[in-house]
Amino acid sequence: MERFLASLSNELFKLRKRKKYLVFLIIGAVICVASALRVLIVNYITDGGVSREAILGGLMSSNLPFILLIFLPLMAVMAASDLFVGEQVDHTLRFSLMRPVGKGKLFFSKAAAVFLLCAFDLAVLYVVSTVAQVGLGGGTEGILTSLGACLLDLIPLAVLGSLFVGAVLLVFSRQKNGESPYILVVRCASHREEEQVRALVEARVRRLNLKSKAVSPGEIELNFEVRLREADTGFVNELGAMSGVDHVVLVSYNGDYMG
Repeated sequence: MERFLASLSNELFKLRKRKKYLVFLIIGAVICVASALRVLIVNYITDGGVSREAILGGLMSSNLPFILLIFLPLMAVMAASDLFVGEQVDHTLRFSLMRPVGKGKLFFSKAAAVFLLCAFDLAVLYVVSTVAQVGLGGGTEGILTSLGACLLDLIPLAVLGSLFVGAVLLVFSRQKNGESPYILVVRCASHREEEQVRALVEARVRRLNLKSKAVSPGEIELNFEVRLREADTGFVNELGAMSGVDHVVLVSYNGDYMG
């Protein structure tokens, strides 16, 4: 349980760092308040002929279609994408899979993080809509009914969110290790050896990208990002045996490089 809570805290921290969720929550709250301000327009048009209670009664119930069908699914998809696709892009997802946390706990921690984000947003929008309804003179009609509807709608949200998160986790966890990025560091004596090194590596790896090059008297240091082909590392031994090459290192990394 302790590892699960630690993993959940880590996933929530990742979401908190992304300010877009706060921005979208503010936009959602503004939309809910804007729907309440219709009382001013209707009262003006009818010259007060329609009571505020009649217009604003059950404001949250009228906002539920927007919140449950548009806003919360958008937040759930964004959060799940950030916790999986975003980590896959910056090459950190595989490190999550390598932590001393089982895939089951990792799955439930990510699913719980998405669910808690949506539950928090729903609670905030419920409070905003309720305060707007009461503050603008709409009374308390429908408040408890709306609260019950919100609580019930969290159940399918949790189930569907868990299925989506689980499917994405299954796909990424089965990816081949050869797709992982590596840094290849080679020190050679001259430009001629540099060309030989590059030609050999290009022929043996799936992808090659020069990250940095440092030149000093009698030595050239090359740093490549490589993607292995079928986890083949035999070319490292061949590089080490080349004339004019005195240092070869192949290390795994998480995608963040500082030259």
